[in-house]
Amino acid sequence: MPRHGLYLCVAVSLMWLLAGCGGDGGTPPAETTEVGTASGIVETEGEAPDTFQLVLDGQRVPSPIGPDGTFRIPNIPPGPHVLDVLGPDGMSGGRAEFNVVPGVDSEIPPIRPVPRGQIAGLVLKWENGGLMPAGGVQVIARSDLYWIADESGEGRTVSSAQSSDSMPLIYPPPPGRTYSAFTNRSGSYLMQNVLPGPYMVSVVVPGFYPAHKFVLVRPGQTSVADFRLRPVVTPEFGKIAGTVVNADPETNYEPIEGALIQVIVDDPWAPPWPGPVDGSPPEPIEIPAGVDFPTAGALQAEDGEGSEPGGEPEFMPPDIRWQVFSTRTNDEGYYELKVPAGRRVVHCWAWGFGPQRRPVIVPEGDTIRVNFRLLPMPTPEPIPMPEPLPPSGAE
Repeated sequence: MPRHGLYLCVAVSLMWLLAGCGGDGGTPPAETTEVGTASGIVETEGEAPDTFQLVLDGQRVPSPIGPDGTFRIPNIPPGPHVLDVLGPDGMSGGRAEFNVVPGVDSEIPPIRPVPRGQIAGLVLKWENGGLMPAGGVQVIARSDLYWIADESGEGRTVSSAQSSDSMPLIYPPPPGRTYSAFTNRSGSYLMQNVLPGPYMVSVVVPGFYPAHKFVLVRPGQTSVADFRLRPVVTPEFGKIAGTVVNADPETNYEPIEGALIQVIVDDPWAPPWPGPVDGSPPEPIEIPAGVDFPTAGALQAEDGEGSEPGGEPEFMPPDIRWQVFSTRTNDEGYYELKVPAGRRVVHCWAWGFGPQRRPVIVPEGDTIRVNFRLLPMPTPEPIPMPEPLPPSGAE
């Protein structure tokens, strides 16, 4: 074989090996997931629909809302999604939950904005002998879910939708409204477009005791829920860290901010009970003044009769089971995420880019590097708006 042909063969082989390794220490190349689209209409009264903003799964998308209220969002990965429509001040809007099928345009029911409120706060964690901001942490607010402890110390989960004394306690509860947000580098977060009412705000981070607070959201107001997380020993966890960049070389591989990183485990993970470090029973969560939770009435005994008269039931943290671990990249495209050790699949998605997933093995007590280079997706041309009809009688 000529020498120059041998050099060419070696060069091609090296390029193939580098492409196969993905530059991530031998992890397999990322797989691309097929996408779909979603379209719908925003119905407003007295406000211009095009002044509202679309937020898909907590990430603002640049797809505009037309003057007639119609919109279309392309390049959405398959599965369930949540779409929020935010007013200019963030205190009004609407929400829709829908499912995306690859290659299909999902029709979203009409969204009608109403007055809403906000939940905001700061999440700090005890680390290295002091309080540090907890960045990239997911905060979740849930309605219709709390824990009532009876005199025996056994808890039952009930729904606030049960207002009749004759209705029995149920477990598990029916699904309630859920809102979420991710903290930034300073540990602060903001949930917009929250329907008024009582909520339990939770922070569950592997390696720390979970924290819960009750808040009451009022229209046009911001409710505050701050947290300080205390560490626990969780040797069965590992960490995934990496960067997400634009794969287009013309952008000089610029970082992608706000990309969603998710790991879904097969078996739900139960966080440690949020009690004191010495193992003593946790104290009931404090209910702020003005928060009136309807309950299911008296606790029911096994024979169907009411429980013995005595003190009121106490609200306690629910038995939370975590199955999805999520974070978002910062302004440098960097992320860190603690997950149960073992074989996992890391999902990465950012609006305007093709989603990817990558199987990895998360080492116990160690960190694995998983980087993503997302390919930009072509943005479809906007649908031309029809010319308005002339008024009747006009020439």
